[in-house]
Amino acid sequence: MNSYLSAIKDYIVFFIAIIACIISINGWSLWLDESSTAFFAQLPDIGSFFKTISHWNGSESQMPCYVFSEFLWAKLFGSSEYALRSLNIVFILFYLFYFIWLYKRKDIEGTDKRKIQIFVLLTSISPFILYNMNEARVNIALFVFGTICMASLYAYCKYENIRDWIICLVCLVIGFSFNLLFFVIGVPLIILALNHNKRFIFEHWKSICICLVPLLIVCAYYLNTLLHGSGGMREKPGIANIAYAIYEFTGFGGVFLPKNDLRTGGDILGSIKPYIVPTILLVIAYICLVVSYIKSKCNVKPLILFVISFIAFVIVAYIANFRFWGRHLFMLYPIFVYTLADAITVIWTKKKLKWCVCFYLLILLVASLRIISMDCYKKENIKAAIEYCNKYNNDKEPVYYFGFSKLADYYHLNNYKNYDDVTETAEGIMLYHNNMDVFFSNGSYKGLNPLMNKDIFTTQIIWEDRDSKLLKFYPKR
Repeated sequence: MNSYLSAIKDYIVFFIAIIACIISINGWSLWLDESSTAFFAQLPDIGSFFKTISHWNGSESQMPCYVFSEFLWAKLFGSSEYALRSLNIVFILFYLFYFIWLYKRKDIEGTDKRKIQIFVLLTSISPFILYNMNEARVNIALFVFGTICMASLYAYCKYENIRDWIICLVCLVIGFSFNLLFFVIGVPLIILALNHNKRFIFEHWKSICICLVPLLIVCAYYLNTLLHGSGGMREKPGIANIAYAIYEFTGFGGVFLPKNDLRTGGDILGSIKPYIVPTILLVIAYICLVVSYIKSKCNVKPLILFVISFIAFVIVAYIANFRFWGRHLFMLYPIFVYTLADAITVIWTKKKLKWCVCFYLLILLVASLRIISMDCYKKENIKAAIEYCNKYNNDKEPVYYFGFSKLADYYHLNNYKNYDDVTETAEGIMLYHNNMDVFFSNGSYKGLNPLMNKDIFTTQIIWEDRDSKLLKFYPKR
């Protein structure tokens, strides 16, 4: 009986993690980036896949193994919203099996086993993790391979088990083949290795050279995509991007204003009232944790490692004109979580400070429950808008779609035309998503928009919700 209870105590966090990750996935509408994933997943055969990705200018060409994984997954389970997102469960299971294997090893010290439990617990109630579980994108894969890379190198440096070094190198290659941005993990890996042994690279030059062969092949492929103009939006990142990444990393994405409200702007002060109390509670939780961190004289090395790696990414992004968000730094998120896990491990030994940890975990849990259950934190419900449009219009008039055409194709928007087809004499129905405002405000769109050209068109709103508008428009006579 005692051994049974002990096993439950040891492995309950792993069970909580998988349950939390599974229930965070649902059939909510795909958003813009996910529709590109769906497009690749729905390609008919391997030949079509390789032909398409070889000429693709979007960011998907720089995550080849991920979109190929979705392509294969869809052939087995279909390409519904839930099916596409459920691939994340495979990545999380891989992550959990790795940590269970690490936890069961006899050479791992008790303190490190406690850190593993706390690390897994933190990720299972992380709003950032659970939110991205419900996206058919490479984000969770980056987190998983980044976590295993860092954990296996840490284990190798401390316990000198060659299996850990092999796992680190294999996951480094896989992670890099899944996304170009994974190269950033090299910064903390090198720092960690050299901090352990200044001659680490020299002593392991043979295995590193073997690893470099596939890395250079993948690097050559990525270089070719860059030369052909592939990649994300080219724009200088600023303070807002750094703040947004911190907002996501720290869990404020589940208590503060939703992403859609922050992105579209508007009356933020007027909208903030319902979010004040949970935001203040999380701020207090972090203050308590920081004070406990200082009082307990926790190891600052993990925090320094995270800060250096974060700054390195920001510098590279600034030089490359790459506007980033929190999801682009997912491979560094394990270092942030480990910093918390390492601190909590120490703080928990102080009897008078245990309440700080409990309070922080409770508020983080609340943030996670909010982000997976409240619609205001979800992406735009484009599926609902297209379904209503089809029902209302019933193929009677042309629909000018101000959105991403792959979403219109995925949700079978009937009789639609691209927004570029609007002329001064055009009339019909317009389906417009509010997130398109950014394209009009920054001048990247030069066509006619009935909403923005009221001196040319008369418009009548037929239906609208938080995310979209359906309008009837015609030229002024």
